[in-house]
Amino acid sequence: MIQSRSFVLVCLFWLSMIVLAQDEATCDVNDGTCQAAPTTTTSASITPTSTSTTTRIRPKHKTRSMRFFSQTSYCTSSTSDLYRNGGSAQAYRPNAAMSTTVCSKNMSDYLPYKVSSWPFSRRSSRKGTAPTIDVTLHLWSCQPKLDDEQKVSGCSCTPLTDVNAKTALGTSTAATVEVWQTQPDGRYTSLHSDGNECRATVPANDQGDVEFSTVAPGSTGIMAGLGPRGWENSPYGPPVMHLLVKAPHHDPLLLDVPVLIHPKTLQERPFSLSIFDWRGLSWSKRSKGEAPPYKVASWTADKEKNHIDMKVNVFLELQTAERSPKAPEFCPSWYFLPGSFFLEPISVCAKYLLDFFQL
Repeated sequence: MIQSRSFVLVCLFWLSMIVLAQDEATCDVNDGTCQAAPTTTTSASITPTSTSTTTRIRPKHKTRSMRFFSQTSYCTSSTSDLYRNGGSAQAYRPNAAMSTTVCSKNMSDYLPYKVSSWPFSRRSSRKGTAPTIDVTLHLWSCQPKLDDEQKVSGCSCTPLTDVNAKTALGTSTAATVEVWQTQPDGRYTSLHSDGNECRATVPANDQGDVEFSTVAPGSTGIMAGLGPRGWENSPYGPPVMHLLVKAPHHDPLLLDVPVLIHPKTLQERPFSLSIFDWRGLSWSKRSKGEAPPYKVASWTADKEKNHIDMKVNVFLELQTAERSPKAPEFCPSWYFLPGSFFLEPISVCAKYLLDFFQL
């Protein structure tokens, strides 16, 4: 009997050691998978403090290190066209003020929340229902990785402030992200120079991260959020945050990051029937087979607070010797052509329109 009890105690001891070892894990920022971590690394997972909070694995930015991504479109662009990734700059306005707040969080209190999950209708919710959002952008510096046959097998990416990145960038990233979006009711603020609501220039911190707060954007339709007195009609598209990322020795990057939120769970959801998105944004030049150079790393929803924490990996393409750095080219084509009117910024490419229309 004594021997059997001793055997059981020994088994329980080793079982507890295995469980503790499994708790110590690091999480891949690309796909959220975890593997055993060194004894000097702390756990990268965070347990929700509220029963109303749902979360994905949330890797700590301090554990970021060089990663290999099989998606070659992150670092092998055949063109430096600003619109190659499907982003739209139609409502862009230059020289937004430096700030870590894009849309003030109290904007939800006095504006309805108008959002569409498919092209043919838009749901309007009462004031105070648009969730607040804290966003962290992890910036990565990427360059092609060659296999034994000198063919590109993927992208080798490092955090923008890591040693390899400092070789090209110096001691500071000097990176900024211009962010603009619609208000919760699906309208953009004025394209004139007055006010900075829902527009901001956010600098990167010492860790190569860009952090800002905002409120959930609304969906736009055929008028692209610029219709008179907020008039809008179908077809609609998903609500997005527009990002223009600029860093020394890297191609400027324009992205539209969808922020479509489930009304009950606050989890992210896909846009239905996106193939029927016939707005002007569908004239984008991105190849349908290529993934845009960003990936949502974590999404943490707190229903009680009506709040979301969102972390996104953004992949910047390191300039090569063949391509010298240059400023974003906003107006590469004849304006008013379908491929330009819905993509290129009115405030830059057609300033004269602002004298005739209250955009």
